Amino acid sequence: MSSFYKNLALILLFVVVSVLIFNLFNPVNPAAVQIPFSDVMDKIQNGEVNDVTIKGNEMLGTYKTGKSFKTNLPEYPDLVKELRARGVKINAEPVKE
Repeated sequence: MSSFYKNLALILLFVVVSVLIFNLFNPVNPAAVQIPFSDVMDKIQNGEVNDVTIKGNEMLGTYKTGKSFKTNLPEYPDLVKELRARGVKINAEPVKE
């Protein structure tokens, strides 16, 4: 085997190991599914929502099954009261510009 092929094999091995290490430390999170606000409220009232994160006019959350969702928030002053009444964990994050 010539030195060219040995070097090529070594470079390919390095690239493959680098990609594997990158993927190991940067797992891909499943994308949250965009759903209508009314559907989110139905799920909250049925006790199917585990937690939510409110960020500006957007709400991200997870169901008790572990699946993620996101929705746009309308003007709804009693949202936090409704979430607390249903035992949903609430997080709030500032909007990043």
